[in-house]
Amino acid sequence: MRKIWVLGLIALFVAGCNVDSDGDGLSNRGEREFGTDPQNADTDGDGLSDYEEWGLGTSGTNADTDDDGYTDWEEIEGGTDPNDSDSVIYRGGWPFNHPLNKGELEDNVFIGPGQPEAGDRMPRFYLMDQYEDEVDLYDFANHGVPIVYDLSLEWCGPCRSMARWLAGEDNRSYEDFNDVRDALNNEFYWFTTLVQASDRTPADLETLQRWHEEFPAPVPVLDDSDRNISRWVDYNAYPIVGVLNENMEVIILNDRMEVLRYLQGELR
Repeated sequence: MRKIWVLGLIALFVAGCNVDSDGDGLSNRGEREFGTDPQNADTDGDGLSDYEEWGLGTSGTNADTDDDGYTDWEEIEGGTDPNDSDSVIYRGGWPFNHPLNKGELEDNVFIGPGQPEAGDRMPRFYLMDQYEDEVDLYDFANHGVPIVYDLSLEWCGPCRSMARWLAGEDNRSYEDFNDVRDALNNEFYWFTTLVQASDRTPADLETLQRWHEEFPAPVPVLDDSDRNISRWVDYNAYPIVGVLNENMEVIILNDRMEVLRYLQGELR
């Protein structure tokens, strides 16, 4: 009788060790050893369950294990190593969007002919940035903020003037919009594309790097020497500036001051 009682206690103990209150695949005992919450399947809220984190060797209490600016979930989806700070989706730290979301956005894009109108969606473009990474512009989508595109020429005076302002230099032409610049990458995203170099030849990597060195704003500088976006907007008065919503749909087309006033109004 005593043997049966002892065996019963052992069975209860073993069963208790295997209890998984949050159903994430990691037992309560395992969660305590791992330092995660047995009542929360995703303790750090990064999109990976505590069990997945345990299996990957990532932190269950820090959404960005290697502190490189991308969450562990983003790194797994983006194909980089969440345990290696040198392995990043973009060296510039640009945002990342889930591949399924980007695929859905490819439906019903505006191809032309003619200029796009309000509500038309920009096609999915892939352009090289100043770090020689290929940037998927749809990674800027689905983050709940507007997206500004700026098409510039290295030799264009008004383009350079706007770039100086964007880089934080005093600029009388844009001083009324310094509050807009201060909200960059928090309340809205911005990307610059270069079409031509200073000698009016097509832009290349050196052009992008020169521009970023001269105007070190925290934005991607992209090679549009093939005029992919330029042809899409169907406009030739540089700088070409417009604003898209988070679904990559046109809000304002080709009017930089109207774009800045729109952003200023959104920030109030």
